Amino acid sequence: MEREYSIVKASAEDLGKLKEIRLQIERHLASRNKYLWSITEEKKSTLEDAYRKMLGEDTTRILLVREDEGDEIVGLGIGTIKDNEGIVTARFGKIDDV
Repeated sequence: MEREYSIVKASAEDLGKLKEIRLQIERHLASRNKYLWSITEEKKSTLEDAYRKMLGEDTTRILLVREDEGDEIVGLGIGTIKDNEGIVTARFGKIDDV
């Protein structure tokens, strides 16, 4: 059976899950290569606050990948909206984290 997914905008209700996903990613990366950069313990303890701040910024978007059946969050992406009058496409998006 093929799974189906939806991409939705994150909300304050998702803060705990955002932190959980980031920590799962950190653990996975550390288990694969101990030389990869990782976030500090201090940063880990402030992840929910960091995501809360991002959710309040007009130029930041946090998107979640949700499994349609069961509503489980299986991924996330963070991007920022940029403005640069010096280029033809003055407003564009930049992917910061997936």
